[in-house]
Formats: sequence, structure tokens, C-alpha cells
Amino acid sequence: MEEVAKFLCVLFGGGFGALVRFGVAEIFRTTTRLPGWVAILVVNVVGCLLIGIGFATLAEHMHEIRVHPPAPAALALEKLSIELALALGLTGFCGGFTTFSTYSFDSVILWQQGRRGQAAVNLFVTAALGALAVVAGLALVRGWR
Repeated sequence: MEEVAKFLCVLFGGGFGALVRFGVAEIFRTTTRLPGWVAILVVNVVGCLLIGIGFATLAEHMHEIRVHPPAPAALALEKLSIELALALGLTGFCGGFTTFSTYSFDSVILWQQGRRGQAAVNLFVTAALGALAVVAGLALVRGWR
């Protein structure tokens, strides 16, 4: 794949992910009474689920391509899968959608404001649910075979 195409996949995937994150935060801000850090927690957990589903799906798909003799269509699909992995992966959509820096910043601010319980919940619940969501995404795809 051309280097320019890789950069464009990451650029557009990341930009779209950031835009969706902003939209989710705005929806939370305007429609709920929940603190802003809860929107980031939700975004991070959903992003972890998506990355688990996305990469498990691509891995399954790539395995199928490599098992059979590669037809020209399969080789084109393999190239498309690499582009999708870039656009949807850590450096693309999920990278722009999830936000570890905001999660960390929110936790520090909550701690500094004396809201240590909320800071601890944000730190530990986001990490635990994020890891579980990746596992769930992988399991969902593997269970769909």
C-alpha cells in the first residue's frame, strides 16, 4: 500500500473518530445530568469494544484469505483489510474516538478537586471495562463463526 494512502486512512479515520467523540460528549452534556467524565468513560469502553470486534473480524477474514489459494479478488480484499485496519484501528477511528489523555486529565482534575472517589471510579472502572470490552469484542466475533 502506498505510504500516502496509509496516512490518508489514518487521517480520515482519526478525524471521524474525534468528531464522533465530540458528538457523544455533546449529547451527554445536553441530555444528561451526568458529569463529563462519564461520557469519556462510555466512549473509551465503546471504543475498546469496537477495536476488539474490528480486529477480530479482520483477523478472521485474513485467516480465511490465507487458508485458501489466493484468488485476485482475495488479494484485493487483503489490501482493503490492511487499509481498514489502519482507518479503524488504534491509529485511525478508535484512536481518534477514544481518548486516554482526556481520561487521565479528568481523573487528575477530579482528584485535585477533592473528588477522590469519582477519580478512583473513573480510573479503575474505565480500565477494567475497557479491557473487558476488548475481550468481549474478540469473543463476539469468534462466536459468530
